[in-house]
Amino acid sequence: MFERSYTIEGFMCENDRLSLRYIGHLLSDIMERNANSYGATALYHHERNLAWVLTEYEVDFHVLPKRGETIMMGTLPYSFKRMFGYRIYRMRHDEHTLLEGKGKFVLINYQTKTIVKPDQALLDLFTDAKQEPEALPFEKMNPSKVHKLYSESTKVLESYIDINRHMNNAAYIALAYDYLRRSLRQSKDITGLKVLYRKEAFYEEILELTYYQEHNGIYLEIATESELKCQILFKQKQHPIE
Repeated sequence: MFERSYTIEGFMCENDRLSLRYIGHLLSDIMERNANSYGATALYHHERNLAWVLTEYEVDFHVLPKRGETIMMGTLPYSFKRMFGYRIYRMRHDEHTLLEGKGKFVLINYQTKTIVKPDQALLDLFTDAKQEPEALPFEKMNPSKVHKLYSESTKVLESYIDINRHMNNAAYIALAYDYLRRSLRQSKDITGLKVLYRKEAFYEEILELTYYQEHNGIYLEIATESELKCQILFKQKQHPIE
């Protein structure tokens, strides 16, 4: 597994442990560094009018690291099947696993906005991936949306925008956590995240964040008036809804 060390700085913490708002940034950073190590850089893809688009994350936490700890963040391309690519992730401190996760990506031609199948030359760059096509399983997101908690509105800021001129994947997780009320953060331990990316969000779009209590955690939708942008589940230990 490709790994890199990160020190958990004070600004990244909440109650002296890594804040969930930074999880997406760590996942994105280690993925980009790993892709670059194979030569599958953004420039390599750009020259071919290609881009890998993240569609889904599933992440489970065992324990979040403390302020001042140096952790190892790792990732590995797992497999490719048709136009999809799959990745696994791990965070560890010494030999203790703190986080495990997986991601699903789709390859697009960004000029035509169509999904394409990676050619063999591209696949050959990812030397550590499984040679046989295999898909990683992902749980379905089936919210009941019966127990609405609250809604918040916000605008897509310039700081959320990435090099592709739309909202960065990590910004959705950070935004969702920033608007998660403190009482909900503290009421029950959050054990993981599930994220489904639906549509791109752009600068100055107005987003509505709507939170619901589900039996398996806090579910929210990030949407404009006309389309759903992202679905996120902050996983919790299952419990009866009062």
